[in-house]
Amino acid sequence: MNAPADPHSYRCVCGDSFQVEPIAAGRLVFCPRCRSPVITPVSDGGLARELKIDLTSSRLDLPLAKPGDWKEIYPITSDEKNFQFELSHPDDRGALLAGLERSRFPSGFRESGLLTFFAQRRSDGAAVGLVHLQIEEGHFSGYLGIMIHHPFQRMGYGAEALEAVVDFAFGTLNLRRLWSSCDARNLGCISLLNKCGFRQEGLMQCAGYHVRRGWIDVPVFARIRRV
Repeated sequence: MNAPADPHSYRCVCGDSFQVEPIAAGRLVFCPRCRSPVITPVSDGGLARELKIDLTSSRLDLPLAKPGDWKEIYPITSDEKNFQFELSHPDDRGALLAGLERSRFPSGFRESGLLTFFAQRRSDGAAVGLVHLQIEEGHFSGYLGIMIHHPFQRMGYGAEALEAVVDFAFGTLNLRRLWSSCDARNLGCISLLNKCGFRQEGLMQCAGYHVRRGWIDVPVFARIRRV
């Protein structure tokens, strides 16, 4: 039996030193003392860096959604046309605010591991959609969900937004695997995932129930960061 690897040490921005498993080197951790989300150094004993998030694409800005953004986001999450293939229902104001609090950075993120990116068209500030990244810290993977407001679909914004978040997840967070899923009849989402390099890993039959369409099958897609 191989001996366990020596732990990897780092110094947090709060000044204290901690140890993590070697696999966590260069990856996201939450400081045990100050609870700040930091990226550990690759070199043993080095200084961790604060997690900074500033995402853009060629036509979009993708800031983290804040509770104060609810008026701009509400037309997206309350529109039934955006929920044709969703098992969830359009949000009311209370549900939207609760979700934004859950993903608020860094306070909500500490507990939920959820980041919500608000895609805005840079030319006029139009609210294009949302991308959710649910980080599964212990497995160095994450789940991606995306909703593009129906007036902006089929314009390439979905691919831009998704690729920006994928680059952040693989580059900054050093995640190993990203996965997503959708209704098997959501051909637009399947096309988007394929376009962005996700490949189908399997099919969950009768995995959800839709009030109008009955039981639905759910394909699972993943993209692996090659090292």
